[in-house]
This record gives sequence, C-alpha cells and structure tokens, in this order.
Amino acid sequence: MKTTMKTSKLIGYGRKILKGNRRNGFAVSFALLGTVMFFRLVEAAVALFMIYYVGIKPGELFSLNNYVWQGFVLTCTLLKYIVLAPLLPAAAYWFTEICDTGTDVAITSGLDFFTKPRLLFKSFFTLILMKTISLIFLIPAAFFGLLSYNLVKSGADSHMLFYATHSVSMTAVSIWIWLWAVSGMLAVPFVMLKDRQKNAFSIVFASFKLMHRRRKQLAFIALLLLLPMFLIVTIPFMLPAFFMAVSLYINVTIKEAEYYNTQSNGGETCNASEFSKKPGRIKETADTA
Repeated sequence: MKTTMKTSKLIGYGRKILKGNRRNGFAVSFALLGTVMFFRLVEAAVALFMIYYVGIKPGELFSLNNYVWQGFVLTCTLLKYIVLAPLLPAAAYWFTEICDTGTDVAITSGLDFFTKPRLLFKSFFTLILMKTISLIFLIPAAFFGLLSYNLVKSGADSHMLFYATHSVSMTAVSIWIWLWAVSGMLAVPFVMLKDRQKNAFSIVFASFKLMHRRRKQLAFIALLLLLPMFLIVTIPFMLPAFFMAVSLYINVTIKEAEYYNTQSNGGETCNASEFSKKPGRIKETADTA
C-alpha cells in the first residue's frame, strides 16, 4: 500500500511536469515506440508480400534455409538498432532535463548522440550488448515454453502431465528472470548521461547495480500506466506519462544512490557513476525529492 501511494504521487508529479511539455513529451516518447512499430510493420508487409505473391508458406518463412527472409530481418534489425541507439539516450536526456531533480549530466545536449561519432558508436554497442543480454536470458524461457507446448500436445498421459506441469513452472520462472534482467537495464540511457568515459560493459553493470532491489516501484508504474494503453485512445496521454514517471523515478534513484555513496565516503565527493546498492528509501514525496 505504501509503495502504491508513493507511485501515485510520483506519477502525479510527473504529469504536473508534463503540463507545459505534453506535446514534446509525446513526440519524444512516440519517436521510440514509432521506430519499433515502423520496422515491425515493414517486416510484416514484406512477409505478406512473400506469402501472397511469391507463394511461400508461412511455415517456410521462418525456416533457417530461407536466406532471403533471414537476411532481410537481420538488415531491418540492424537498421532499427542504428536508429534507436542515439534516440534512447537523447530521450533520457530530454526527460532528465525537465525532471529538474538536480542530476548532474556530462552531456550538453541530446543532439550530441546524433552528431558526435564517439557517443553514437558507444550508444550503438551498448544497445547491442543490452539486446544480447536480453536474448541470453530469453533462451531458457523459449526452450521451456516450446517444451511445455510439445508435452501438452503429446497427450494426457499422467507422466506427460507431470513433466508438463514442471515445464510450465520453469517457463514462468524463466520469464520472471528475463523480466528481472530487462528491468535491470532500464537505467542504461540515464547512466550513459553521467559519464562520457564509461564503456558499454561498465554502463550496463552500473545500471544493474543501480536497479538492485529497486524494481518493485517500476512494476507499479507499468501496472498503472501501461495497462490503460490497451484502450488505444489513451496512448497519447499515457505514453508520455509513463516515460516521465520512469525517468523521474530513475533520476531520483540516481540522486539517492549518489547520496549514500557520499555518506559512505565520509562526506567526500565520489564518482557519481558508482552507484550504491542500498534499496530506495527516499522519504520525501516526488515533488520534494
């Protein structure tokens, strides 16, 4: 109940910030979602063309022997990552600036990620690393999910039912672990703003360290803001509010981690990118943090 109330205050303060920036907030957040949607629609359009005009069966489309489709999907994925790589930290910069939480950043403008080759390449390799980690954690879920499907499909034998039950349980656990890994990397774009010298591995590691035992409130934010988006018409209102709430929470968390690091060093200034693992216990509401 305490977490829910704190989350509602966080979301409310985020909406208050967006009052004068709602149009820009929607443009920034939709740029991320729109990029993913665009490449997905391109893949779907080409897949339909190959099915209806080339005569390929849907099952053959995903065959490893279909080099044309595999090459096209790989090209689309690469182009999507190239576009998303600078967009993610640039969006994080924009939301960080309007949050006004006093977070120190080493980047002067979100455009730096588009115009400076070093930042652009670092953003790209960081995104590739994130996707690789996500894929590694997703493999067990895919394996147990396919195994569960085959066991259930094989029949209602008591032994098969026993194995299927355990396989479904392992699928659920694997999905939870995958979500844990993905949520641990949500702070990556914000960590990238803190230190221009950190490499991709250090940035991802710092994000996991920052999000240690700080994922619960993100789940509440997603529950309160993502579910209403299924109504479609609420997307223009909920999408920027979601990105604003997540950005505000992560920036406040960064300030909290820096505070604990400073206290642990006896009041001396410490490296802002070396975050504390101490779980979030900020007592102020979002509007006073």
